[in-house]
Amino acid sequence: NLELRFSGAQHGPVRIQRGSSGESRLNKSAALLEAEALIARGLQKEPSSPAWLQAKGRADLLDGNYEAAIQSFQKALEIEPDSVSLQTDAASAYFQRADLTDRVGDFGKAIELLSKALASNPEDAVARFNRALVNEKMFLYRQAVEDWEHYLRIDSKGDWANEATQHLNRL
Repeated sequence: NLELRFSGAQHGPVRIQRGSSGESRLNKSAALLEAEALIARGLQKEPSSPAWLQAKGRADLLDGNYEAAIQSFQKALEIEPDSVSLQTDAASAYFQRADLTDRVGDFGKAIELLSKALASNPEDAVARFNRALVNEKMFLYRQAVEDWEHYLRIDSKGDWANEATQHLNRL
């Protein structure tokens, strides 16, 4: 699980699991292995498809391959630069890389991409939720509070809303 959201993803508790470099690829979830095979076949047929590039980026992100995820999202954004979904996913990859490597500039890139997505669609719940988390991580508490409050006006019920409320109460 990732701390940031994907569009259409179900809520789940965040679990941090670091794999060892000697771990077998077969230890991955069966669903991720099946998805990777499907994505590879799709990309063979349509190597410039933004949808397949986004799927590859998401699979890489879930697998902890942040560099590869960023590359896939960047290629897709070259084709569809105004895609809110791609901007949001790319921001997630930058956030994860920043969190892992302490590259503070990547947090800034994540905020930039999410802000661009929200400029296109201010009511996008996924981008709003993710930007609130990144703002918190960057100690931008006023902005995080504003995003959490806005998020809860968009989505006031369910597990995601409960998580947002917990963040807002802590702030």
